[in-house]
Amino acid sequence: MRNALVDFARVAAPLQARLQTALEGTKRTKHVAARVAIDFTEEERNSFGQVKQLLAKSATLVTPDDSDELILMTDASDAGWSIIMTAVEDWNPATSITEQQYQLVHCMSGTYTHVQVELRPLRPHSEWPTEEDIKCAQIATTCTRPPHLEEQPNGLWRDEQNRLWIPEDAEVLLMRLMVIAHCGTLGHRGVKVMINQLQEHFLIEKLEPKARAFCSRCLLCYHIKGGKIIPRPWGETYRSNERNEALHMDYLFIGTYNGESNYLLVMKDDVSHYCELIECSSANAATSAMVILDWNSRYGMPQLLISDAATHFKNQLLEELCHKTQMTQSFTLAYCPWINGSVERLNRDILQVLRVMLLEYKVEQDNWTALLPLIQANLNHSPVASLANHAPAEVFLGVKANTPLQKILIGSDAIAANVVTTGDFSPGVREAVGNLRASLDGMHREVATAKEKQTKRNQSNQRGACSVNFHVGDYVLWSRVDAKKQGNKLSVTWVGPYRVIGANANSFEIEH
Repeated sequence: MRNALVDFARVAAPLQARLQTALEGTKRTKHVAARVAIDFTEEERNSFGQVKQLLAKSATLVTPDDSDELILMTDASDAGWSIIMTAVEDWNPATSITEQQYQLVHCMSGTYTHVQVELRPLRPHSEWPTEEDIKCAQIATTCTRPPHLEEQPNGLWRDEQNRLWIPEDAEVLLMRLMVIAHCGTLGHRGVKVMINQLQEHFLIEKLEPKARAFCSRCLLCYHIKGGKIIPRPWGETYRSNERNEALHMDYLFIGTYNGESNYLLVMKDDVSHYCELIECSSANAATSAMVILDWNSRYGMPQLLISDAATHFKNQLLEELCHKTQMTQSFTLAYCPWINGSVERLNRDILQVLRVMLLEYKVEQDNWTALLPLIQANLNHSPVASLANHAPAEVFLGVKANTPLQKILIGSDAIAANVVTTGDFSPGVREAVGNLRASLDGMHREVATAKEKQTKRNQSNQRGACSVNFHVGDYVLWSRVDAKKQGNKLSVTWVGPYRVIGANANSFEIEH
């Protein structure tokens, strides 16, 4: 009732005092208060009658229906404020507002109990500082005045170039000057332009670091300046420890030849970089499932399948296949190919080798598929530094990589060193398999050591990375790294603000 009845606190004050006196020394609960006998005085009887009159005159509150029109009316003055919420059951647009049938839903009012910020109507232009403001700042400063200044007849201090002196502790005045020199008609041109504008008319100590700090906090400059990507410190991606533990898959679009699209399905083992390339006319789920089964028939089923979240990988068919074969699917974030950098790096090598082979062998681009066996052999049999100078085929299959240079040294009829000749079948095979396993284990240890050293080198050599300085609940700007501004060159690079609502291992979730 305190909020619903006008002047309730003053009218009910005698009754409230009587209740406090009666409950002294007892528990202040409804159960205890109901058993306390109270005899009203004449003043208290009059107060009780006035409260009943207020109840009779009070407006009845209603619960609005979903079909009602809700009307909110507000008002405020220097002393207080008020809010009234009403509901109209049958709103008639043809009837004036004063003749509608209003029902009270809620009302609130109050007075200002603390100092309020000065309220002024919005004006189209900001208030520029005057010479009087600069003079007041020069008088109020506690900083040491430069010795080469001269006092003018009007009380202002200027240097030999007739520039006004701005004290170092006049932060508000300096901020107003920087806003004028950077924003508005000066078009947010940058630090150098703003410094030149200010130095022409004012003497400001340590101007350059102050100007850089100001421009770094300009919210409008964030929208239009800088690249689409801000480098962040490298994080850890998935790294397997055994061959065929994780399999990367990706569709690489080659182009449109012979009237149809041409795709290359790239499959890559995580630990050994061993790859297989499958030519296909389209990227679809059926092709993806078939090549996984083919891989399984030769090398076994991997434990983890890593790919992007496109429909040819994220679908019911592959989900059912993974369920049947006890394989787990892992999807990388959209528009972030660097998270799936292992297979993206292989795609770059494929295109590079394919282009140069087309030129060297003088093959038409329409017949690019004829070079796939050579490209796959080149990628699988070339020793790389990240595998401790072993070839992917050697780490994955235990087969010594062959190159055309071997024919020069040992002849074309030489027997490869990895071929095992056995007299007695069972003991020879058993011994050969044991030697092969020992050799693979040794190579895998060398590969793991080489990858760890490479990771440390990459982290120490990283330049220009900016650490993430926002958390859940902060407001950020967002850039679509895959968006092209060909249609509208006036579109800004960074849009927003957006609020961060979630933090993942390699990404953040935002909402507008």
